[in-house]
Amino acid sequence: MEDAPKGRVVRTIDIDYGNLEHTFLFPNLFRFRRWFRGKNISALELRLEFVPGIYLLSELSFDDSDLGVFKLNYIDRLIELDKRRRTIDWAAPAAIINRRFLRPVPDAMLEYLERNSVDIDFDFEALSDSFLAYLEEQSQLTLMSNDNFGLFSSSAESEEEFRQFCMDYANAEKSERALELGAFYDRKIQQILGRLQNQALATKGPKQEVDVALVRDFEMACESLLNKAINLHVTENRPESGKESGGAQYRSTMEDQRKALEAGLERLQGEFREFSSPLIEEFASLEDEVNEKALTITTVEVPLARCTIQLLRVSRVWLPYWYSEYRMNGRDESKVFKAF
Repeated sequence: MEDAPKGRVVRTIDIDYGNLEHTFLFPNLFRFRRWFRGKNISALELRLEFVPGIYLLSELSFDDSDLGVFKLNYIDRLIELDKRRRTIDWAAPAAIINRRFLRPVPDAMLEYLERNSVDIDFDFEALSDSFLAYLEEQSQLTLMSNDNFGLFSSSAESEEEFRQFCMDYANAEKSERALELGAFYDRKIQQILGRLQNQALATKGPKQEVDVALVRDFEMACESLLNKAINLHVTENRPESGKESGGAQYRSTMEDQRKALEAGLERLQGEFREFSSPLIEEFASLEDEVNEKALTITTVEVPLARCTIQLLRVSRVWLPYWYSEYRMNGRDESKVFKAF
């Protein structure tokens, strides 16, 4: 089959509407059992009956090379047919039924269904055309885009889900850049330690041991703050209105950490503050910069001219119902239950 022009409704398979495949859903007792529990029923008769329906499966492919978007959407509908309701609201929420549950109808069962059912002389081709017309109206694709990471949302994804998806990429970038920044500050730590160790060793007597121990404390405090900075991502979600930005939260958290470490450094507090202030500022700026990249989301419209609609499957479906007649509290009653 030749490629269809973009935007034209096509059928990719030859559908013989005069001889459609027959499928059915295997009946279950779930709804009936749930109702039956605790009922004071003295007599019961169950009868299984099938009513006609139609199953349609379509594929919408959106291909826009200019935008770098290619999306496949599969849309299906399982509709119970009713002679009293000639029009179908295709936009109504569809029942969630896995198409793999549709089973082919054996010949012997088909004879029984056709003999014992209501008239099923529906115009299945007209129903299919109506479904395709609905799809054509819906075929403009609206996606969310994040140009910073080259990401597009899926067609069913909410803004919150897509934003979190972007944040996953942002956190990966933060981790990579934080390790690079950490290597820079690790070199600074070694430079400062070398100078402090030389000063400590230059002293004589018991004070030397005190100074050497203080240098070790300084090294541990620096490494603790650096490790905290590399691994701290406090704003995986967008800050709520009126609250601190990512960088502000980051600075606040790191300042608390620095104060706790400074308390044990005695004479080296000033040295530690001089080292830690630029560290906190650079990591907080990194937090703000990458968060902003994740939160920059735009909307992209892919028009019908970039959409091809294909009808993949049309089936007659037999939908099972339980018809129950029972006696409860001395009265004869009846009830109908879906069996799917």
